Amino acid sequence: MNFNMFCAASCCILAVATFAVGCLSSSGGGGGSGGAFATGDGVGVTGDGVGVTGDGVGGEFSTAQDADSSSASTDDTASDANSTDAAQPETAAADAVVTTASDKTVASCPDGQFSETPANPSGDIKSLVAAFTPTAALTFIGQALGVRYPLGQFLLTEGAKTKMGGGKNCVDAFFQASQGSTAAGALSQASTLVHECGHLYDIGKSGAARMYFINEKIQFLCAGLSNQGTNKSFARSLIKADAYGAAWPACANFGMQGCDGYAPIYLNGNPSDTKFESGDQGYDMLLEEVTQYVNSLATDYAFASQSQFSTSAEDGILTFLWYMTRYLHLARLKYPSTYKYMSENECWRRATLTIWGRAWFYLEKTKGNAKLNLKGKMLRGLVDHVDLLDEIARLRQIEGCLVP
Repeated sequence: MNFNMFCAASCCILAVATFAVGCLSSSGGGGGSGGAFATGDGVGVTGDGVGVTGDGVGGEFSTAQDADSSSASTDDTASDANSTDAAQPETAAADAVVTTASDKTVASCPDGQFSETPANPSGDIKSLVAAFTPTAALTFIGQALGVRYPLGQFLLTEGAKTKMGGGKNCVDAFFQASQGSTAAGALSQASTLVHECGHLYDIGKSGAARMYFINEKIQFLCAGLSNQGTNKSFARSLIKADAYGAAWPACANFGMQGCDGYAPIYLNGNPSDTKFESGDQGYDMLLEEVTQYVNSLATDYAFASQSQFSTSAEDGILTFLWYMTRYLHLARLKYPSTYKYMSENECWRRATLTIWGRAWFYLEKTKGNAKLNLKGKMLRGLVDHVDLLDEIARLRQIEGCLVP
């Protein structure tokens, strides 16, 4: 299988036939940890979980009530993990499960009802840092995640079991040993590793339906809304021509300043030509990026105290919330059949609302933290546009969860 690596500044794109991964380093021009996938329903990906499917019509989802039968928890996998989550000398604080509390969510709806045990930036990792050695940097990252963000530890460990083309996994592809010579340098890579391994975990569990692993108690398997096949959706790059992109114009090339640096990676290409690019992906992979950028933010939030510099942790998820609501708006106005399916299908509607709620679950915790954003205030303003917030409100109305 043809495997190519292209690097521009701090961004590398790994391409494997129809499967590709792009990364934006948190210090890069556009900002943001993690990366983009271009995949044809899992082509070129192998792993133990391949073949998990929904009902073939609209998919299915599980919540806290039926999670025991649908998901392995982080505790269940700790004993058989590989070197990235070896036995831990310290454990995370016993934080209570917390529910989203934000003016961007509604308490009676899936977004406002979202809850999980949050990442714990106060978790004690002093002994891990003191014992750090460069040769055990990956073990150190896994152990530190186990203390401060166990969900990230799970994604790192389990996502690494799914292979990319050429036999590499997410750790092989994205861990940079040259930047892992210190504890701080190793932890600066945790966000990207969790993000990319999160992608691989979801893709490895996807089949006829797309997996969105939110946490150990909430997962969605939703069918359709790919760039091809039954109930397909339109290319996400088409949002560049809407009425909202002018407020933060797309950069022409990666690495430019004073413009949307995510767009050249995620909204590139032309859906009318024969070349498949990241921007040709549909709503399914757009929502996958939103899912993993929340994980990026949660990881950076967990380790912000270890960083000496500001990162674009908030910028990534805010940009993708902006993309997501613009996509919903464009779908409703110009692609009625796509909008009907994505809004009336229970799996897609609830997945969208839940992931929106989880994003604000962490954005409320990070608001005002100068270490976790470069353009956060401006991007929050873009997401706050009344037309775009209305798209989330419309999904709540269809869900029937608004209390009169």
